[in-house]
Amino acid sequence: MPEPWTLADQLPAPQIALPDEADLIAAALLQRLDARAALLAVSAAEDELVHQYLRAFPELALGVDLERVEERALPGRRILADTVRSSIGAGKLTAPSIQSRGERRIEKAQIINTVLGPSLTVTLPLWDQNQAQVAKAGYVVGQRRKELEDVLDTIASEVQQAVATARNAWSLVQVYEQQALPQAEENVAAALRLYRDGEQSILVVLDAQESLLRRRRSYIEARRDYAIALAALEQSLAGRVVALLESPPAPTMAPAVPLSAPEDSR
Repeated sequence: MPEPWTLADQLPAPQIALPDEADLIAAALLQRLDARAALLAVSAAEDELVHQYLRAFPELALGVDLERVEERALPGRRILADTVRSSIGAGKLTAPSIQSRGERRIEKAQIINTVLGPSLTVTLPLWDQNQAQVAKAGYVVGQRRKELEDVLDTIASEVQQAVATARNAWSLVQVYEQQALPQAEENVAAALRLYRDGEQSILVVLDAQESLLRRRRSYIEARRDYAIALAALEQSLAGRVVALLESPPAPTMAPAVPLSAPEDSR
């Protein structure tokens, strides 16, 4: 009776789940150098636009000015008018009140003769207000923003395609693990029983074992395709999936696709 064929080694099977597609796209937008370059180009264009707006004012100066008002003596008194006002108030002829030297000094001290404050000097252009350069810089800003949107859309599309490929490859691996391989193993066991009972020839056993080997080979190829799909996904992310799981860009992570199938028991 021929011995059953078995795999010499077991396939590696780390139990890791892929993050949600939205988290993968967010990680790619943060890690991809082309996204960073496009974002820096937008920032540089916006800075240039602000610079061109400021160039419309060729001179703009801020400072502090101190101004002294010309000192003047206190105005003299009108004795006749003061005498009339005092007499009317008293109801009889009365001399006006005399202001002392101290009162005159206090009145003089209350006069403001020095002003200190900020100053702003702006030259307003009448003809050349730099409209042409401002319009040019504004057009460049619009172009850079459009390029950034195109880059982000491309990155999102690449990640979505890579995730879909990985999931399809993983689905095929599961089909082999859950259906194709167990069925082929059952066929081999059934053929061996029929061969022992003398109901079938050895050729039936050999055919069943050959079919099992073909399915195992296809299973290994499916595992290989899944590994390639994961590598393509990490290339679109510009980073390792394991590192993303350790430090996710979002607080929630939804397991979707394992990185590898369970270990083969044979």
